[in-house]
Amino acid sequence: MTQNLRKPAIRKVKVALVGGNQEGLITLASLTRDLAAEVVMLIDQDQKALAFRLHEYGFTFDKIFTFALSSDINALKSIRDLDLIIDASDDPRAHQSLYRLNHPTAQIMTSQCARILWEIKSIPINETAVEGFDLTETPRLFSRRQEILLNKVEALLPRLTGNYPEDEINRFCFDALLRALEGNWGAFYFEDMPEEGFIRIANRFLLISGEEPPPYRLKEGLVDLIGDWVKKKKTFLFLTPPYQERWMESLMTAMKFRQYMAIPFFDQDRFLGILELGKWDDGVDWTMADVEFIKKWVSLEGVKGYLSSVCKTGSSLEPLVWNLRNILEQPKPLQEKLDEGTAEMVSFLGASSILLFVKDPESGDLVLQSQVGYSLKMKGIYRMKPDEGIGGAALSKGGPVYLKEDDFQPGIQEPMGVLYYPLIIRDQGVGLLVLEIKHLAHPYQKWKKDFKPVAEILGISISSDVERRTMAQKVLKLNVVNEEGLELVSTTNRDKVLMMASASAAMILEAEGVILRVKEKESERLLVGYTYGLHNEPMDKLLLQVDAIIASQVADSRQAVLSPSLKNIVEKKEKLPPKFPYHSVLSIPLLEQDELIGTLSVYNKVIVNSFVTASFNDTDKELMEKYGLFVSKALVKAKEFQNREKLITIDDLTGLKNERYLFLRLPEELKRAERYKRKLSLLFLDLDKNAKEFANLPVVIYDYLIQNMGRLIRESFRNVDIAVRFKGTRFVVLLPDTGRKVTETLSRFHESLSSLAIYNQKKERLPLRLLSGFSTYPEDALMMEELIQKASKMTPYEV
Repeated sequence: MTQNLRKPAIRKVKVALVGGNQEGLITLASLTRDLAAEVVMLIDQDQKALAFRLHEYGFTFDKIFTFALSSDINALKSIRDLDLIIDASDDPRAHQSLYRLNHPTAQIMTSQCARILWEIKSIPINETAVEGFDLTETPRLFSRRQEILLNKVEALLPRLTGNYPEDEINRFCFDALLRALEGNWGAFYFEDMPEEGFIRIANRFLLISGEEPPPYRLKEGLVDLIGDWVKKKKTFLFLTPPYQERWMESLMTAMKFRQYMAIPFFDQDRFLGILELGKWDDGVDWTMADVEFIKKWVSLEGVKGYLSSVCKTGSSLEPLVWNLRNILEQPKPLQEKLDEGTAEMVSFLGASSILLFVKDPESGDLVLQSQVGYSLKMKGIYRMKPDEGIGGAALSKGGPVYLKEDDFQPGIQEPMGVLYYPLIIRDQGVGLLVLEIKHLAHPYQKWKKDFKPVAEILGISISSDVERRTMAQKVLKLNVVNEEGLELVSTTNRDKVLMMASASAAMILEAEGVILRVKEKESERLLVGYTYGLHNEPMDKLLLQVDAIIASQVADSRQAVLSPSLKNIVEKKEKLPPKFPYHSVLSIPLLEQDELIGTLSVYNKVIVNSFVTASFNDTDKELMEKYGLFVSKALVKAKEFQNREKLITIDDLTGLKNERYLFLRLPEELKRAERYKRKLSLLFLDLDKNAKEFANLPVVIYDYLIQNMGRLIRESFRNVDIAVRFKGTRFVVLLPDTGRKVTETLSRFHESLSSLAIYNQKKERLPLRLLSGFSTYPEDALMMEELIQKASKMTPYEV
């Protein structure tokens, strides 16, 4: 069988271009000449630019383009396998918006960098730089690729440094260098302090050919050995076969390179670090001319300034602390400041993603408040228990936890590290920062130490803001307690007091269920007065049984019960099912001058934007006890008002007795009639209001009619008769020692009523038709209810 030795086809690099201006279209022209690149989208808000104003810039194209056009930058999200986004805007702020897209695959680059890279790629690797045809001219030392890089990077790097992300500039530098040298591997190392060794701040792998690279991984300690040698000798190290010394061959075997060079770089006379370059590809070999090229590249003023700034940034996180302080001290909402702060950390640290959790002061849960680098947004929804998982462990022990990936392809991939860094202020955890970083700027121990000021400024900002917010919420809820309490105390209807107290307690405490119990004076029992949030379901019925146990404890101790677990309170007396939905409880006694009025219990504190419940805290207890004072006072006032109402027996409008008095006297008169063997009649009187004349009758006329009916009844009946205004125009007269003779009295009243003149708004006299009904004890009825029932069946009075 013949083996297929053909290399697999290499996929074209998919590129999107942002900016249809002159810079963008020049870059577009460069891209179209590269057969390995494919422009898939052009984005610009200018419609003329999208219509290709190429003729204005003197460009023509000899092929048809098939890329998409859009004026919306968010259209980039639709291209899932995009490799590169090139920005021609020349605006660092607009450039930053591309990073906020969080595209999962695309790298971002300025158009100036892209054009340099594409120009270098378009030139054959061994093409020398020749100027003119003068044979007496000294031969040029560097290749044309290298000359282009030396000429153009000098002016470009100062413009980029400080304005664009460091990681992006690093990628450009390495890609340009490795292309100019046909190299495979590059890395920057700096020496922060001699005792810390050399620390890698940037690296890049580039596969020049389609061959698979060897399993390269720089062993621990090799960089320190090489760096110390270069620093001591103050010269470069260039290793290429055949090796002059045995240690060189051993070193190359360990690193699995075919050729290798390490170039020192300085800031004036101060040694900063080394530039490492490696080659395993079988292409053109490096020579001393390539070493001289790197030495000259490192010595360029623009490059030296850039490398110096990178080393200062890598050796200290002070610039990040300074930037975060400026962000977090702005008069903006905490959420907005945290989003800006995490975006700044991603840019500064070169992190793949950041999650920032803030500890909920009420539930203790870690709530996701900011995230960068994740397409699924879970801010304010995702919660982490503080005692669970790696993040919980980091927070509980008060120290960071670092995990590093082991299963990765050496030389091609960087190991992914995940750092869980707790935010601790005054020995209290206020949040958790989770960073995914492909390469730490320091060894872990030093990086952990240097990151402490970053964590502190974040923690202080979160802590102070949470404290202010918690206090503001407490003050707001205290105001609500006072408002609801004052309205409650002004309510005299006892049923309404029970309903309002339960509903307001649920609102103030954000409770899922409320049970209000009131003490029954006669039996001393605590009876359920009202419930809120409960339904006629088995679990809610069981909660009432559980609440009876808790209410009994509260009543006996006269102390509040605050517990995150109902099982701890009632397990001995009541077995709760495994899926019992109620967990936390806050129950207080209702006292008025040390007398127990009842109990008020709230269950399950509801967390906003979540499907879980939390526990009540001391702040909730303080609010509940303050509100309980209002509830107790309102219940006492409602009871007193109810008792006073029972004593009021006079109708305000007519001056006759009222309905309450009738039901007090009627049983007494019946007993008297029964004891003395006498008769007792009950007479009902009313007007026939079905007549159209009574429709839309003004209140003033209606009240005048009722007042005069009361006056006529008082004049028509005896002093011993008990005249009562029942409801509306309905009157009742209780006539002791009167039997069928009640008809004579009724006749007199009808005659008086007929003489009463009542006029409507049109000054038309209203016909008053009398309805009447009566019953007599003992002939018609023996019981009060039956006596009332028969008398209330009224019919039109007929003379």
